[in-house]
Amino acid sequence: MYDTELEDAVNDIQKYVDVLELNEWLAGFRETALNYPHSKLPSDLAHYLSGYFDDRGGRLSASFYRVDDEDASTKRLIYDLELRYQDHSLYVFDLWIDEQSFEKGKWKKATDTTRLSNLSDFNDPEFGWIMDRLEGLVAPPTEKLWNEWKKEED
Repeated sequence: MYDTELEDAVNDIQKYVDVLELNEWLAGFRETALNYPHSKLPSDLAHYLSGYFDDRGGRLSASFYRVDDEDASTKRLIYDLELRYQDHSLYVFDLWIDEQSFEKGKWKKATDTTRLSNLSDFNDPEFGWIMDRLEGLVAPPTEKLWNEWKKEED
């Protein structure tokens, strides 16, 4: 009985692997992950990341989408994050939120961009949504780090 259940489970997993083309994706991921110790490129950790790392730390960028269950096919929010690595921790350095609508076969920007402008913005529910999902992985910067980084930007 156990053998049959295990075989059924393996077959179910294989269906997902085939449909999602995970064999190809995982092979590419393995290749870039093995290259990372030499390249130090975030894209070698995950193809959807961009950024850089150096001796002081680094930055990387990634996008996340949030859809409304009632209108997922025509509206979404895109969260563009810029993360910064320093002192063995990962912090949100910058964050933009855009509302998009699907029109004539394309996603288009529907409203002005909302951008993180100060530390108190982390209390805003829109910014809080992504921070809740990233809890334990990234954190808002301390006031000292925020001020240092913003000074570098100027």
